[in-house]
Amino acid sequence: MREFGSDFHKCDFDFRAESNYFDVFGGVRFYACGRHAIDAIILHEGFKRIWMPAYFCYEVIDHIAKTGIEVLSYDDNPLRNDDDDVVASLPFREGDVLLRMNYFGLRSKRSNKNISIPVIEDHTHGLYTQWAICSDADYCVASVRKTLPVASGGVLWSPKHLSLPENIQPSDICQDMAKIRYEAMALKAEYLKNNRCNKVSSIDGSLKDEFRQKFLISEEMIDNLNLSGMDLTTKGIISSFNVRQWTGLKTDNWYNAYDQLRKKFNILRPKEDVCWHPYSLIFYFDSAENRNDFRDYLIRNCIYPAILWPIPNDVKYKNALDFSKRMLSIHCDMRYSTQAIDEMCQIINRYND
Repeated sequence: MREFGSDFHKCDFDFRAESNYFDVFGGVRFYACGRHAIDAIILHEGFKRIWMPAYFCYEVIDHIAKTGIEVLSYDDNPLRNDDDDVVASLPFREGDVLLRMNYFGLRSKRSNKNISIPVIEDHTHGLYTQWAICSDADYCVASVRKTLPVASGGVLWSPKHLSLPENIQPSDICQDMAKIRYEAMALKAEYLKNNRCNKVSSIDGSLKDEFRQKFLISEEMIDNLNLSGMDLTTKGIISSFNVRQWTGLKTDNWYNAYDQLRKKFNILRPKEDVCWHPYSLIFYFDSAENRNDFRDYLIRNCIYPAILWPIPNDVKYKNALDFSKRMLSIHCDMRYSTQAIDEMCQIINRYND
């Protein structure tokens, strides 16, 4: 099994499009990462308080707090279907803004027409979903590096065509970060040419150590990066990237894997009959112990899942913590051929045999 994991390698397949997909949103602003897109609109509008879903990436929440805005939480997680009712009950006041999350691309379109304060929607997990394309939010953001094979990048747009910050140039540190990350992606691609699970030569092992170190360095740089525009290499790639084709093929992989795994595992899918595009395979277990045992099994077999996201134990709403302890995300994007998906599913289905 190839060790694809969460970090993209440099992909050599052709996904060029004749036009820029992001033009569909109109007036998109490009940033170094998704959290910068949120920072930019907070600073531009001078919001005083932001309501964040309890189930979210707390590294991003901690980063947002550094803008000086007061961060409040509300009880939302991927298993809730009544999030509209939860939002309607919140005690909003002037100067507030609400962030809503399209978890893993699973949710159908939500309307914000009866919400009394501005709304930011995060479409990182579903950039090509109906909700993102037909949104009625004041602002939308997404981290493109989570779904596309690029080193960095976040985007901001306004479905209502409201005033946005001017696009800014990438900082020198951002350019350096992207350079290091693209070097890591190239090294990982070289490693994957010959690597098979548990068959790593000393040369391959050294190569793996090198690209992993570069990924770690670049992640630390992103964590400490001041507000910056998107690096020029990434902006050039996404300007002609065929997001539709990439997403469609990933969706085909998802259905292929789901059909092979659904009899033995609980894999989340939309409850509504909607046209959707998955972020990844989201497994949900009866307990944290079962999840952790399964995770250890996958890692032993060179399948590297992700926990999205680790939630602090002192979180106000415990349903978010419970979901975090019982979920696991496994990628199924276009790095995986049909043969690779079949091989991965065979390994997964052997669990506990």
